Amino acid sequence: MTKDKNEIWEWIKTFLIAILLAFIIRTFILTPIVVEGASMKPTLLQVQDRMIVTKIGELNLILLYTA
Repeated sequence: MTKDKNEIWEWIKTFLIAILLAFIIRTFILTPIVVEGASMKPTLLQVQDRMIVTKIGELNLILLYTA
């Protein structure tokens, strides 16, 4: 019985740590953006393209992926 409780507790801790890390990354480091309109049309492949943009000032990184 104790082994089962320990295993369940480990899964709960792992799940909570994963949620916390995802929240921190999404809030402070990276954010997904959907490009609305044609303002970046020469650069992007199509309207409604998705990008992941960093929120860190010195790190200039933009990841582009299409739907």
